[in-house]
Amino acid sequence: MVNQISGMDIGLVRNLSRQLDRESNEIRNTLAQLTSQLESAPWKGNDREKFVDEWKSRHVAALQRVADGLASASRHAAEHANRQEAASRV
Repeated sequence: MVNQISGMDIGLVRNLSRQLDRESNEIRNTLAQLTSQLESAPWKGNDREKFVDEWKSRHVAALQRVADGLASASRHAAEHANRQEAASRV
């Protein structure tokens, strides 16, 4: 039986890091666009106020947490790739 040792594919992990970062930014950009459209919509009344309050308190917060999570995962992946690269040089 042959023991096979495999390590991290640094390039793949760096690509993943960049993709996670792009997706995080995409969510933030979409969130900003939607919020801007909502704030400029010609909609008046109690239903609008309730919707805007729910949008800002629940949905914006949830989407920001997702974007933050993706950004954090991106940083961690990049850090792991950097550590693996440094360890491979030794």
